[in-house]
Amino acid sequence: MSESHENLLDRSFRALAVSFLYSGAAWLVLGTLLATLAANKTITPAFLSECDWFAYGRLRPAYVNALVYGWGGNMIFGATLWLLARLSWAQIPYPGIPAVSGMAWNGAVTLGIIGILAGHGTPFELLEMPQYVSFFLYGSFLALAVWSIIIFHTRLEPETYVSQWYLVGALFWFGLTFFLGHLSLFWEPARGTIQSVAASWYAQNILWLWLVPIAFGIAYYLVPKALGAAVRGYSLAFVGFVALVVVAPWAGLGELRGGPVPAWIPAVGSVMAVAMFFPVTIFAGNVLGTACSNLQRIWEDLSLRFIVAGTLLFTVCAYLGILLAFPSLSEVTQFSLLGDFQFNYIVHGLFAMTTFGLSYYWLPLLFDGKRPPELLVAAHFWVALSGVTLLLASSVWGGLAGGAVANLGAGDWVAAIKPFNCLAMAGQGLLFVSALLFGLNLYWAIGCPLLTCCPKAMEKDDSANQKTEGKKSVENKLSEEEAGLKASKLTFVTFVVTAILVIAFAGVVFSLIL
Repeated sequence: MSESHENLLDRSFRALAVSFLYSGAAWLVLGTLLATLAANKTITPAFLSECDWFAYGRLRPAYVNALVYGWGGNMIFGATLWLLARLSWAQIPYPGIPAVSGMAWNGAVTLGIIGILAGHGTPFELLEMPQYVSFFLYGSFLALAVWSIIIFHTRLEPETYVSQWYLVGALFWFGLTFFLGHLSLFWEPARGTIQSVAASWYAQNILWLWLVPIAFGIAYYLVPKALGAAVRGYSLAFVGFVALVVVAPWAGLGELRGGPVPAWIPAVGSVMAVAMFFPVTIFAGNVLGTACSNLQRIWEDLSLRFIVAGTLLFTVCAYLGILLAFPSLSEVTQFSLLGDFQFNYIVHGLFAMTTFGLSYYWLPLLFDGKRPPELLVAAHFWVALSGVTLLLASSVWGGLAGGAVANLGAGDWVAAIKPFNCLAMAGQGLLFVSALLFGLNLYWAIGCPLLTCCPKAMEKDDSANQKTEGKKSVENKLSEEEAGLKASKLTFVTFVVTAILVIAFAGVVFSLIL
């Protein structure tokens, strides 16, 4: 792809980038703030106890959903649209429509978080938002997914890359998981112990088949592109992709050990958790092996530093999670601080660090070379890394210590885990500071989002650039715009067909509900 063609693609994404970046940063600040308050409640339960909205049972699901659906959703939609456009050599058609869909998604998540804090939540993990929000969430997701599929369908390059597999797969897996999860738990509730299995399957899929594939896709694209090197062991990437799809949905069933389910279900979960070794190893080998070809560049490029650090954290923690999945250890650490370990290393370790790297890669690329001071970006990196490390250390160490006291019956369990609760609170506090630094860096580089996205300002910049360009570059630009118009005509036809399919699918959903 020529540099001028890439510039046209990036220009079509600029307004969307501002919307998704600022929205994601706002949710990240809110989520980490609520997480810090929840961590404080584990140390001083009387803190804000006079207000029901700040009870621990409401704060925890509120911050989890804010991070996954608010911060995670915005960054996922932005990364998916941009990466598919870049890899497909196709402009984003009518960017106002995905922008409005993103606003609808944020509005639905806002209603959901307020509903949780008001006491209208549900008991299922990552499904705590009230049911009146689910239709708005699903509708806005379908609109954004349709736009992503349109871009992928109109690609000029017939061959696909591993990042495209994970991005398109994540769209399909989230849509299927969201639908089947609500169907089996709310619309047509499953009976008996099947509900606990369905709830575990849903929570596992949201983390491993929505957040993780997006992070994988970002790492597979940016690391080799920035280094100018081919992915090492690329022939194994498809094996890792298939292994993740087959194994990940069932790896969480081991948490049901000791519950009212047949014994073979948690046994299958433990086997699948151990089998996660294969997709994790292939991904780590591809990305970290490629990064090792130029470690000096990794250290100097802060965006790459975020991505490689997140990949390394994820790899180490995933291997540790495999060890802890063995029944002899999981029986000890069950119902301990280790319960949040997987969530923390996926959301804060892999996904957040990878999307931070992507965001800092976007800033000079999309906004005329503007970037925050390197000192502020470096400070953000070290604060984020320190916060994640403290949080993960408190989960593992506190889980083992608390589990040993609870199962062996020696010592005071509350006194044993209190130091680790303090350590977790310190980690959450650092992550909150990290979120503030991220927002500050965005504002430093982008400025006011309304002024950045102002069409008049963009028209002035375009006219100034056209005056300085030579005749040859103008002709090339016109030819590329003509190619873009042809692609837009094709995307319109694809949009009509896809809209018909979405309407038909919505009819099936409502027929099942009614």
